[in-house]
Amino acid sequence: MKKFLLPLMSLVFFATSTNAQNLNRNAVKAEVPAQMSLALAQPAQKGGVKKLADNQGLIGFTGSDGANGIGRAGFPTWSSASMVISDLDISDVANDLKGCKVVGLRFAVTGSLGKNAGVLALIYKGKNDQKGTELGADLADYDVTVISDNQQSVDVAWNEVNFDQPYEITGEETEVMYGYAYTQVKSQTNKNATPVLFGVNKDSKDYDDMFLVYGKPNAGDSEGLYYVSSEEKPYVPCFQLIVEKPGGSTSVIGIKGSEKAVASKYYTIGGAQLNAPQKGLNIVKMSDGRTVKVMK
Repeated sequence: MKKFLLPLMSLVFFATSTNAQNLNRNAVKAEVPAQMSLALAQPAQKGGVKKLADNQGLIGFTGSDGANGIGRAGFPTWSSASMVISDLDISDVANDLKGCKVVGLRFAVTGSLGKNAGVLALIYKGKNDQKGTELGADLADYDVTVISDNQQSVDVAWNEVNFDQPYEITGEETEVMYGYAYTQVKSQTNKNATPVLFGVNKDSKDYDDMFLVYGKPNAGDSEGLYYVSSEEKPYVPCFQLIVEKPGGSTSVIGIKGSEKAVASKYYTIGGAQLNAPQKGLNIVKMSDGRTVKVMK
């Protein structure tokens, strides 16, 4: 995981209390656990991909399609929590996406994100890029996913929100952080205390990158980024970046639940599984069950 973080810094446009000068540039393991509830039901899908234009696709960590579970999470016992993000290494695919535009965020939540809610992305070009390019938009109206009281059914409501300004990919990008800012609710009973819908990702080895929280687990901790996912709990928040290619269709990378067949797993010609396509010939398992050969 690249740990040179951040001008999350300038997220003052979300009216949060984040202080740029106090950000910890290293994400560390949170000793205070998140409050997580995992359902094993096959979720019903609603909205989401169907709303995307023909020339739009998604990039981001793959969440659960229901086979491995889906659930809700929050941080009501933390001293503070104000952002949930994922950190995606795009160095291997940035050149393939050159000319595409990052235009928004697709997300699903299980409760209100509060009055200071906003979607965000920070795009970096190499380890020496300390500032990054910030994208963002305020959140007002959005649908909420419903998980039944017995944890046996999940009605997933996807939302798509455009950033105030798009970002055109040049091919030099190495990393993008994306997610949302929200207002913490300190309650053990209010559903808005656990608004983060998450899935299970058993394919990626980047456990630390998938589920990051900005805040303070304990009063004595430094305010900064903490990771709550692990090999034992490979959880990933349900959000991905919307990417647009003018005049055509862009690839959907690492996402499930689309009506179109998309790449779900990558292998070498010898059969070893990859986290991302490598240069040369790749064997690609598609979401509809087909296996194809792709030269990168």
